[in-house]
Amino acid sequence: MKNKIKVIFLLLTLIIGIFTFIMEVPITYSESINGTDWIQFRHDLNNTACTNTTLTTNNGHYWKRSFSPEESILSSPVIYNKKIYFGSPDHNIYCLNISTGQTIWNFMTSWEVHSSGVIYDNKLYIGSAYDFYCLDADTGSIIWQSENTGRLPAIHDGKVYFGDMAHHFYCLNATNGTEIWKTDVGDQTISCPAIFDNQIFFSSGINFYSLNQTNGDILLNFTTGDFVYTSPSIFINRVYFGSNDGNVYCLNISNGSIFWQFDTGYEIESSPAISSGNLYIGSGDGTLYCLNPINGSLIWKNKIGFDIYASPAISNDMLYIPSDNRIFCLNINTGEVIWSWDIGTNRLLSSPAIANGRIIIGDDENEIYCFPLLNTGSQISLDWILLFIIIMISIGGTVAAVIIIIYYLRRKKAN
Repeated sequence: MKNKIKVIFLLLTLIIGIFTFIMEVPITYSESINGTDWIQFRHDLNNTACTNTTLTTNNGHYWKRSFSPEESILSSPVIYNKKIYFGSPDHNIYCLNISTGQTIWNFMTSWEVHSSGVIYDNKLYIGSAYDFYCLDADTGSIIWQSENTGRLPAIHDGKVYFGDMAHHFYCLNATNGTEIWKTDVGDQTISCPAIFDNQIFFSSGINFYSLNQTNGDILLNFTTGDFVYTSPSIFINRVYFGSNDGNVYCLNISNGSIFWQFDTGYEIESSPAISSGNLYIGSGDGTLYCLNPINGSLIWKNKIGFDIYASPAISNDMLYIPSDNRIFCLNINTGEVIWSWDIGTNRLLSSPAIANGRIIIGDDENEIYCFPLLNTGSQISLDWILLFIIIMISIGGTVAAVIIIIYYLRRKKAN
């Protein structure tokens, strides 16, 4: 009898020990709201529109802010240090808290602000309809102002580059706003320049240009069949852009020769994005294309809406693109729609920015939205897998122990 009690006691001790270990295993979710910043339109100097901010599961937070008058927010936001910066048709430049949407500061200009900004050295550079500003990113206080109608600036090596509506392209000193050079390009410039190998790539009217970054000399002038509103992307010594003539172009950055062109049949105002060795771009009929950037061959296409005028953004092998009144999330490898979010009757016209596990985008009624980058389901971490294995071992061990006890007791009884 004493031996029987000892066996049962040892078994119970073993089971309690196993479950005590289980309860002490740290359980975590594979999630984080910390991610890289989105400091300019199309994210980086090559305009890839690709980042790696971490997805969220249960820490995502959705909010919406409304401003007046109810006009279109065309300024695509930039994100820096968990703050959102964008321009508004109410003449203000806003800085919002990314977690709550509350205003941190606003700066009143004299004109509507449809341009996107760029962050550099803790300063915000952004243009209104008739002026260009450098503001302190933390306080919104003005550092300098220039009488240039700058749109979609880019900054490299202490110099800010942008085109205006008066047919000029500028290079200014980022510290004090003094003009270093300007070049007459013959038409208005709406695209955000891409910078690579001491060259600046952008479109103006129906032409696509490359300028010498040092002195503004024209290195390349390529003419398309219609206006070019898209911002170029650079990948493996090639530059990509779309035109309202319906074509996606791939040019040699050295001499401007055409590697290939892809005809979508509809106007293109959506700028390309590049990720995982593929090119992604939308057309005016609501079709999103995935192309091989080397030869221009079609990998997949998906007609997701009535039209696409905003530009895609990519994070963690997922592509985010607005069309009409919805924002879509697609698998970049297959083009399959993972989810979509309907905002109601308003249209999403600005291009999304992604950082800190969130998507920020504006609509045509002067509203700004924050969407969490949700997973399609629970993301299981290695700790959960370990817990499952331990539980299975515990159950198996318990069953085995019971069988042993029963066998032992029956043998004792038989003897």
